[in-house]
Amino acid sequence: MPTVNRLASALLGILLLVGGLVVAAEAGAAWAGRAPLLLPLREWYQRLTTTPLSSRVVLLASVAAALAGLLVLASQLRRWRPKELDLPGDPTVMWRVQRRTVQQQVAAAVARVSGVGQPKVGVHGRRSAWSVSVAADARADRTPEVTRAARRAMTRLSAGDDVGLRVALSEPRRVA
Repeated sequence: MPTVNRLASALLGILLLVGGLVVAAEAGAAWAGRAPLLLPLREWYQRLTTTPLSSRVVLLASVAAALAGLLVLASQLRRWRPKELDLPGDPTVMWRVQRRTVQQQVAAAVARVSGVGQPKVGVHGRRSAWSVSVAADARADRTPEVTRAARRAMTRLSAGDDVGLRVALSEPRRVA
């Protein structure tokens, strides 16, 4: 969604720039006493001064503008998952790791454990307070090995023991 926000912001910026240039050109033409360049200003003025506020067009335009504004506001206020995570440690030095890197490294470490298949790793929480969850197909007796493998991968990434880890294993399906 941040990409959509950037595209929408760029489009809005371009529209405002072009609109501002057109208005400036029209104002310059009106000041010089010339006819309008692009916009039929006299027709617009006539329509704007004769349209009552109770008109259906005014109501629909107002509702559309309000809904667009609420949609933009809601998309900006929504909390997005951070792409980078703070690593715990020395408070004077701030290190970060990519969320995707944590997921890939922990999944790869768990997949190397014998009897474990299809690991899925999730990173939950905020940038400064996050935890890792691992779900995989394996017998329940593999939980300690999977936990150790995930912790080793997190330690290699400099995520300390205070980063939460949850492991959920489900029995693999047997093929008949």
